[in-house]
Amino acid sequence: MGWLSGLAASSDGLWFFSLHADELATVLGARALLRVPYHWADMSVEAGSTVTYRSRRRCPPTAGHDIVVQPGAPLAAEELVERDHFLTGRWRAFTKIAGRVVTRAGGTPTMAAVERAG
Repeated sequence: MGWLSGLAASSDGLWFFSLHADELATVLGARALLRVPYHWADMSVEAGSTVTYRSRRRCPPTAGHDIVVQPGAPLAAEELVERDHFLTGRWRAFTKIAGRVVTRAGGTPTMAAVERAG
């Protein structure tokens, strides 16, 4: 994933070099229609005192991740700083179709900020 600034209407955003998805139809549709670099993957989430996100591509080239998160208590509004809003509240995705950069505003709701480590 890369960070882009100022490419579309002065909007910052993300350029995804690779995305994993566990539904083959989603992967095929996104790759064919939107030219988004989705890869079919075996994905799982295990929740306990920590939350572990695992993903492994089903087809070459091989790639994957194990991400372990320890959720904290929600922060009160007065504890939030500008970075919290920036990282969780907005994004824009970019890709190329027919050689042109296209963009889409993010569709996810704002994530609740949780206790920052350190």
